[in-house]
Amino acid sequence: MEKYRTLVVGCGSRGSLHSEAVANHPRFDLVGTCDIDIAKADSIADKYGVDKSARFVSSEEAIRKLKPDVVINGAWPGDRWVIYDQCAENGVRHLVSEKPFAKERAGVLHMKHTAETSDCSLSFTHQRRFSPGNIRVRELLAAGAVGKVTRLDLLAFRHLLDCGVHTLDLVSSYFGEIKVKRVLGALDMKGKVNWFRVPAEGSFNGTLIYDAPEGSLFSGYNNEITASMLVGANMGRPDESGVNIYGTRGFMELGWEGNLFRYFSADMQSELDEHAKLTQGECESGNIHVCGIISRTSLTAGKRTTPSTGATATTRRRYSSRSTSR
Repeated sequence: MEKYRTLVVGCGSRGSLHSEAVANHPRFDLVGTCDIDIAKADSIADKYGVDKSARFVSSEEAIRKLKPDVVINGAWPGDRWVIYDQCAENGVRHLVSEKPFAKERAGVLHMKHTAETSDCSLSFTHQRRFSPGNIRVRELLAAGAVGKVTRLDLLAFRHLLDCGVHTLDLVSSYFGEIKVKRVLGALDMKGKVNWFRVPAEGSFNGTLIYDAPEGSLFSGYNNEITASMLVGANMGRPDESGVNIYGTRGFMELGWEGNLFRYFSADMQSELDEHAKLTQGECESGNIHVCGIISRTSLTAGKRTTPSTGATATTRRRYSSRSTSR
């Protein structure tokens, strides 16, 4: 079995979680750590037995010398496009990046260009789609648990950059990577915050129009389906985030991990009852599931697949406003 040599860049709260996941996964070797604060790189390296020669303050030097298969990028958003270029130039097969992956649109477009023109594939930490609960939700929807879907409600606490994107990604995963056609909404910038040095809105309230092609799980007018979305700090706790799905034969109100809050199915009530029992307590407010290596792309350059397993760890939420890395 091939093992993937993995470098973690950015050894703050997120980097430490990814390192734990990599160190405990049989298909990955943690071969190096990197942080502009060498004490943080040393702390993780000491914990998982990384050689003293494989601890760096420069991401360029670390990538050039170690030649890893995989780089996990937990550095600050303003540096992420630079690190992606370094990976592409040094034969790295895959980059897993934290979000938000750039401070401004130019950085986003630059990373998009690199992804399209290099052999280094790119993914982001949208790990919730891979939880057992959400995998089962996809199966239930495909089997007709709610019939044809007529409406969606999308909920997330805090703001779009950090939490809203998880909810949006779940919709994509539930319904075959469907695309948003139009957005009508309002951002409240009065309560804006800086999220890892990136400005973020105080709240968002809007309507998303998704493409609903014939033959899909949707029953919408003019091949479209409408979703309302509410994002904001006033949502309170993470367990209030998720997707509510309403259909012709039932409904499911879901948390981020695919846990059922309220539900009904005219045809598959027993299956939903079973799923509700299995996922009870999956989304407690103090816990998050952090993905070490979860990707929509394979580690073989150019071949895009959905992997069957990922390295995951569950831990308490930890943030440090003084950290040099995420």
